[in-house]
Amino acid sequence: MRERPLALAALLAVALAGAACSRAGPAASQRPAGGAGRPRLGVLAPAAAETLALLGAADAVVAVGDWVRSPPELARLPKLGSYDAPAAERVLELRIDTW
Repeated sequence: MRERPLALAALLAVALAGAACSRAGPAASQRPAGGAGRPRLGVLAPAAAETLALLGAADAVVAVGDWVRSPPELARLPKLGSYDAPAAERVLELRIDTW
């Protein structure tokens, strides 16, 4: 009897994963040159923000989490809230592709 709920949960997980993958944007190699079509990123984790800046992708970040304090160019961006309470309306307002 326990197998049915577990099987339904697994099926739901696979369906959600497939739906998420089908909405993905074009691969980086398919995007136009010059930054057009570059994803708009929202970053909640301070370590992820610093890593993106070190990799030269800070210009793709349009908003950060409340705890991001460095690098300064990212700390000045609009805030998205915290891990446990992200501001979904802010994500929609800023048209963030990935966060």
